[in-house]
Amino acid sequence: MPFPPEGDLLEIARRTTGESTPQLKSVADAGAILAAQRTAREVPIAEHVLRYAARLVSATHPDRTELDSVRRYVRWGASPRGLQALVLGGKVRALLEGRYNVAFDDLNAIAQPALRHRIFLQFEAEADGITADRIISEILEHTSKEPANK
Repeated sequence: MPFPPEGDLLEIARRTTGESTPQLKSVADAGAILAAQRTAREVPIAEHVLRYAARLVSATHPDRTELDSVRRYVRWGASPRGLQALVLGGKVRALLEGRYNVAFDDLNAIAQPALRHRIFLQFEAEADGITADRIISEILEHTSKEPANK
């Protein structure tokens, strides 16, 4: 995207630094938000789905995967907070979809927004046009939903 011309820059400055403050309309009070958070945390996730989420997050680490792209392009994978974000996001998505338990599809749908900013890429990734979303897509394609053999 090219840098905007001076006229556009001035308009940006006027709109974003002026006196007018947009009027916001409240859509929920603090109690409603806290209740929604509690409800989301109560959504169950089956053990095999939780293990899948853990495998997804583990696969973001170069030393815990067989994926060449992760080994080559990822410097640091997602932390346990990434797993928490993935699971909680999956719970919220399940509720929004009208279901009362987390499915694999919920985790897959939330994986990129939950993990993209938690994966730190090598400079080589940027040079080669590789994004965290692309890495996550490859992880999703190659991570088994089947429980590991014991």
